[in-house]
Formats: sequence, structure tokens, C-alpha cells
Amino acid sequence: MPTQAVDVPFTSELFYQLSSIEMYGQEKPVLVLSIDEAYMKDLRADDHPIKGSTDNCTIYKAKLLERDAIINGTANPLTVAVKWARGDSGLERLRWEHLLYSNNLSNIQGLFVPKCYGLFASQSEGVTISCLVLDWCQKAPGADSIMMDLTEYNVKALAAVRYVHSCGVLLGNMRQSNFMLSANSEIHIISFSRAEHHTCLGEGHCAQLQQVDRIFRPRPGKWQPDFSAPYR
Repeated sequence: MPTQAVDVPFTSELFYQLSSIEMYGQEKPVLVLSIDEAYMKDLRADDHPIKGSTDNCTIYKAKLLERDAIINGTANPLTVAVKWARGDSGLERLRWEHLLYSNNLSNIQGLFVPKCYGLFASQSEGVTISCLVLDWCQKAPGADSIMMDLTEYNVKALAAVRYVHSCGVLLGNMRQSNFMLSANSEIHIISFSRAEHHTCLGEGHCAQLQQVDRIFRPRPGKWQPDFSAPYR
């Protein structure tokens, strides 16, 4: 059975093609990830696609397009985050995250978590490389003036965690950088590589919900969204 593939041309010398880890019953279009130039400045250091560190993932901003649409001049690119990992352990972390997006979190993609466009993997120079492709959840162009009442932000963050818990998932990271504010002022929770399956007992019985309540308890004032935090 054929698999979907994605081309990732970092530069003319750094070009990779990865295959979807899922099998499909029919041929799917070949996708192209066009990496944002601002995210390629350190490709010879720890963020190099195959020679970088295997201890953590690298996040690239990219445009996702269909190869045939580029050729035909009909491309309608999506701005995405490319969560890139090196090594077998990196692939396993992304595989777990993809499993959660595809199953537990499938009904809240685009609402409280990013949309997931697939997990792709390959081998290059003896190194396992893989990438998870998600909606880009940072500041949209022209959204610099967004201000959100702190109470509204906290209420939305709490609601997002409750929905994730209702899907049977316990957050593994509890940092403000995991609670991203989209251009339309909606909260998306990101990073599920350390998440766990969870049977939530609800308010008053769930330690993480109590922790989230302490973190995001509404208080007076305004909160200026900080989109500079890395996508992790």
C-alpha cells in the first residue's frame, strides 16, 4: 500500500523526503514543507536536521503545500510548525504525541489543541529523522495589538485544560509557554510528548486541575500575550 510523503528542502544541499508512518488505502499527494529562512540560521549547530542534538526536538516554522499545486501554480499554503527530531528515541516521542492527536485529542483539534497534519519519518546518513506537522500557534501577522483581559485569558486556559482532561489526557508540561494565544484570541495547548492517559475525577479530586486553578486563578489587570516563547 502506498504512503504519503513530504519533501523538506532546507537548502539546495539539505533536502530530505520523509514518508508517513501511517498506511493509506489510496495514493495521497506529496507534500512540501518550505522552511522559513529565519529558522534555518543555525543549521550547522544543534539544530542541524541530522547532525544536531538528539536530546530535544527542533521547531521550524514552515509553509505546507502540495507538490502538484506548486507545479500548477494553485498552491494555497498553510503556516505550520515542524517539530523535528533526530534518533530513534526522538521518533518514539513524536509517535506518542501523534497517537494522542490522532485518537484522544482528535475531536478538539483546532479548538483547544493545534490541528495535526501527520507524522513523517525516514533514514539519512544512518540517522533516523522524523517530524510532526502541526498548526503554527504563535502570533499571526498584524496581531501585535491583541490585548486580552487577564480574567478572560485565565478562564479560557482553564477551559482548555478541562477539555483535554475530558479526552483522557494528563498534561506533562505545565508552563505558560504551553498555553498559546491564537490571532483570534483562542487558547491552544501545545506539547504532548510527556502527556499521559488519564481518568479525570473532576474538580476537587484531580491534582492537575487544582494546580491549573492556582496558576490561572483570575486576578485584576491585563495580560499582554507573549508570542516569543518557543513552540515546544
